[in-house]
Amino acid sequence: MMREPRTYSELRQQWLQRIVRDGDQLLADRAAQAEALRPAFRASMECLQQLLRDPDRDREDVVAALRLFGAGEALVQREDIPALIELARTAREVRGPGSQYVEQDVLRALVQVADEETLPFLIECFRYSRPRDGSAGYRRPIVLRGITAIAMLSRNEEALDILDQALTHRLWRVRLAACRAIREVRGLSQRGLPPRLQQRLRHIAQREQARGIRVCAELALEEAGRGRT
Repeated sequence: MMREPRTYSELRQQWLQRIVRDGDQLLADRAAQAEALRPAFRASMECLQQLLRDPDRDREDVVAALRLFGAGEALVQREDIPALIELARTAREVRGPGSQYVEQDVLRALVQVADEETLPFLIECFRYSRPRDGSAGYRRPIVLRGITAIAMLSRNEEALDILDQALTHRLWRVRLAACRAIREVRGLSQRGLPPRLQQRLRHIAQREQARGIRVCAELALEEAGRGRT
């Protein structure tokens, strides 16, 4: 019997095992391939950290380091979390050539293994804003996926609070990103939606002015009803 998933990565793995023929073998093959890339992945994080601290860095050097980072991203482990958080913070603070791409890729990797202990940093990223911060529109949807996974897998009240704030955010893009994150995570899971989340989605489906968000909430409720276990 499979244990209950605790992270987005574990949730995806169990989903693959359920729907893909020879899913266990596929995961084992991927893990073996990614394991060989671990040294390059770790080296790429160190390289990116050094590049970001160089005000005269070349954008092409950052892109090259990101290719190595992306190649090993499939086998991100919990032990990588501190380095990923430090790298994401550095990319967010320094700006300059390539920093936005580094932040996005690092956050995507972090979301794969984020659990309740990582939640404070994901909340920090969701709330972070500054004048002329063009990255906020990319940052929030990424971390919302991690926050949603934590909220739905662990029923963590703080994660559910943040998700509720996202669903009622003044910016329609944030509300839409939250609805999409719920649909995505729920589509991978065999668990039903938390009751308070169902209630909020019903309210959105009835009262939201933006049609796209309203439809997304309706679909999330409909799909959750079909897949309830």
